[in-house]
Amino acid sequence: MWYKGNLHTHTTDSDGECPPEEVVRRYRERGYDFIAITDHHLYSDYHEQYGGEDFLILPAVEAAASYIDDGGVFRKVHHMNGILGPAALPPRRQNRPLPEPWQLGRGQGGGGHGPAPEGARDDRHL
Repeated sequence: MWYKGNLHTHTTDSDGECPPEEVVRRYRERGYDFIAITDHHLYSDYHEQYGGEDFLILPAVEAAASYIDDGGVFRKVHHMNGILGPAALPPRRQNRPLPEPWQLGRGQGGGGHGPAPEGARDDRHL
């Protein structure tokens, strides 16, 4: 059996175009089975609020690591999505430092992945 899902989408809590409830509504209307809301540097777990038995919302976050060369010049940002287990981070909106990107989800039943090629946006079609 195959499931239709998206592991990288944003809301107006970072640089998305819709609030969380609208993002969830649009994905549900288009027949998705699951999503992970990966707002920048904001751990989000909306499953209890907007999910259900027929629609899974995975706790997630998109973290960034900047590369600064030896001369102190900013060169590049690397993003990584953490698809997390419920014990991975404190409740959403708490201002606490995130773990290093490569440690997201480790030991909490989660994992990480690179979200998209530089400049790609996958939520504008909704």
